Amino acid sequence: MVNSTCKTPICFSFRSGHGLICGETSTKFDGYCIGAVASDTQMACQDIFSEYSNLVMVKDELLQETIQSNVNRLDGYNLYKLGLLYNTTMKTFMWHDGAPMIYNNFVDFPPNIEIDHACVVYDDGNSGVWISYDCSSSVYKIASLCQFGKCYFVSV
Repeated sequence: MVNSTCKTPICFSFRSGHGLICGETSTKFDGYCIGAVASDTQMACQDIFSEYSNLVMVKDELLQETIQSNVNRLDGYNLYKLGLLYNTTMKTFMWHDGAPMIYNNFVDFPPNIEIDHACVVYDDGNSGVWISYDCSSSVYKIASLCQFGKCYFVSV
């Protein structure tokens, strides 16, 4: 349950063979815990960490820089899925919470969108630039960047 009046964000430790979030080597930013998951399925963050986690929303340059310098990477992965999707009706990118994209770090902006199901990855092998790709494609080996916390109350 989300509580908009939450004053003290709560982060929990979750460990798995797929990454680490909210543990000793995780990254905390603005009340969120951020970590990587070796999966790009729609429910990757929820399946591995918590039903309350989602793909990360990089809404400003400070978070982009924090991810680039602090988030632990997974061996064998350079591409990390973000919570940004292309809305074909509105012809724009939006975050999974419905917020419009204001900040972006696309290598080319606006990105060339020629597909109906465009997702966005953070390219760790290319200074963290963002690249759009076909969500239904299985050509690339993609992990997910997840965020968890901030005003969530969880029974543990």
